[in-house]
Amino acid sequence: MFEGQTAHAIARLMASEPWKTLHLFDSCVGLPACTVWDVPGAPAHPVDTQAHPKTAGLYAAPEAKIRQTMENSPTDWVLHPGWFSETCPDFAASLCFAHVDCDLYAGTVLALETCRRLVIPRGIVVVHDYGTHWCGVTRAVDEVCSVETWQSVGNVAIDGQRVMQRRGENGWRRA
Repeated sequence: MFEGQTAHAIARLMASEPWKTLHLFDSCVGLPACTVWDVPGAPAHPVDTQAHPKTAGLYAAPEAKIRQTMENSPTDWVLHPGWFSETCPDFAASLCFAHVDCDLYAGTVLALETCRRLVIPRGIVVVHDYGTHWCGVTRAVDEVCSVETWQSVGNVAIDGQRVMQRRGENGWRRA
């Protein structure tokens, strides 16, 4: 989420639906170190994770900065600071929309698995950085998002946004 600008824009869009709460998940300390899964051309079963670029701390945004950005938000919001492995497993609210911006493979996998559990039928998930130099994101989406559960509504060329809809009980809604 970095400093919360996208979250604030989404909150503005939600202003007409005041019964919904925007949930924000961020480590507030930046990215973790990347793994071999985040390197272009990674083998199917990599063994060496030490020789790859380090991302630890990149895009760090203190909790106070995120709260400042969201301060005048027109909708209710809740910040869940911490690593996804700590904040996602116990989160249980149903979601109609999720914007996933994790930059790296492991975080994207965990976020998408959480979306599979929580996004309502016909809900929308937008994944940032799909098809970009953040190749771990593309790999995670391609591995986790089966066609039985998710329908690709399309890709947005700017910044590599992958838009998907969760399968409804009676199949797909026409996009």
